[in-house]
Amino acid sequence: METYSAFLAGIAIGITSSFLVKSNKMKDIKCLFDIVLKKRDSCKMVFVVRNDLNMSKGKVAAQCSHAAILCYDKAVKQAPETLRRWNLEGQAKIVVKLDGGEKELQDISEKATSLNIINMTVRDAGLTQVARGTATVLGIGPAPARLIDLASGHLKLM
Repeated sequence: METYSAFLAGIAIGITSSFLVKSNKMKDIKCLFDIVLKKRDSCKMVFVVRNDLNMSKGKVAAQCSHAAILCYDKAVKQAPETLRRWNLEGQAKIVVKLDGGEKELQDISEKATSLNIINMTVRDAGLTQVARGTATVLGIGPAPARLIDLASGHLKLM
């Protein structure tokens, strides 16, 4: 089984590296090599949605999109290597629900901050379903999955 995994990893790296070499992205090749062969912890981004606000599916999607952009922008400046890994791995994004209110959302944000994980709270503009300034979604990451799970792993998928 180990040989089969190494064989598949070699094929994946070969295909990807030929594309990346043409793009002059040697750092990406090294990062991909580290991810596949060293079996590093994968990265993800998590969106913690306040379930108590009863937002429509479209509103939730919009708020998660805001969180993704905020987290991405922060990662560009503060965690470019993690962002590169997350991009190469396929940009995993998970949406979970929080049955508590804003205080619990803030507690999760503080836990993520204490773990040195990028996190951003989306506050609504108040134009549609919720009051202006309401914290709707907490974006966490991108960061190693095991770290994010320490902050939000207890929450259920939406």
